[in-house]
Amino acid sequence: MDFSREHIHQKAVDIISKCTVSGCMVGTSESVTGGEIASSLTKVKGCSSVLFGSQVVYSPMAKAAFCNQPTKRILEVGTVSREIMDILLDCMGRRFFNQIIADDGYLRETSQIPSIFISVGTVGVAGKKVEDKETGFVITGLRSWDVARVRDALTQPAKAPNSTPLLDQDHDIIKARSLDGTRREIILQATSLVLDMILNVVP
Repeated sequence: MDFSREHIHQKAVDIISKCTVSGCMVGTSESVTGGEIASSLTKVKGCSSVLFGSQVVYSPMAKAAFCNQPTKRILEVGTVSREIMDILLDCMGRRFFNQIIADDGYLRETSQIPSIFISVGTVGVAGKKVEDKETGFVITGLRSWDVARVRDALTQPAKAPNSTPLLDQDHDIIKARSLDGTRREIILQATSLVLDMILNVVP
């Protein structure tokens, strides 16, 4: 796998280009990558119309705060687990759709409603062993939604993103991998893998 800075930058360029044409927005919830995914995107001209936002959720408390969950709950499911990845992907989606609904009138007037929202995330171990997970164990995730369809469903009476599961995903991918290398190399590999995931689902 080529995870050089140059290769990662080219993937980011391709993502911004494809997302701009197709009307996609991306949100990242990053633990093991520490913001590298979002950082790679912000280095590309035009990223402001593509990158919704990014949250670095490194500690259990940060994950709990972002997802509005007790820290005990995060520790119970595991900070490096498919369950926490599922929660992180969903929470970024909820934040996006909360804002879409809040800004609905303005967005309609200015024709700025994205067509697709993509939530991506990473958790893993780049340093010492965590929760019986060896160094290099990484979980990457991607979930995407048709914005108009979900917005319309969530704006029905008695429904809101905080109380209704964000169903009808177009893509829902969570993968566990074992990566080799130094701490820095593991982080860059995980970043590169998520950029590939985005490229594979953007129309």
